[in-house]
Amino acid sequence: MKTLNMGNVSPLRPATILVVDDQEMVRVTIAAMLSRLGFRVRSTGSSHDALHMARWLAGPIDLLLSDVLLPDINGPDLADAFVALRPECRVLFVAGYSGHPLVTERILPRGDAFLAKPFLPHDLEEKVREALAMPRRERVLHAGC
Repeated sequence: MKTLNMGNVSPLRPATILVVDDQEMVRVTIAAMLSRLGFRVRSTGSSHDALHMARWLAGPIDLLLSDVLLPDINGPDLADAFVALRPECRVLFVAGYSGHPLVTERILPRGDAFLAKPFLPHDLEEKVREALAMPRRERVLHAGC
């Protein structure tokens, strides 16, 4: 397993990543890529389940890797709620369409890490390491949240 000395991750343990994507094949593929890269991975297809894990899962979650478009709570709103519960967590968004308003108006302007689908394992690894090295994400409140 790869250990990281980035941001909030101890050099003595691999980073733990929570993957949230409602498309099972995509979620399983991303989780498998991350596991092969040496990360600890948890995954869910639901924003609500992700928030439940943020509240009740013991141990750190170093990175929330979330699809932008989810059926229950969109990725940016999920990240805001998740970071409110786990302020040490970094965030990486993925999406198949980088021109979506959630990407262009909420993710990119505030400097959140973003990776367009489809991507190769080395692209994922590079972006995950970049996201883990980012400063703590500030809580951002949006109208309608």
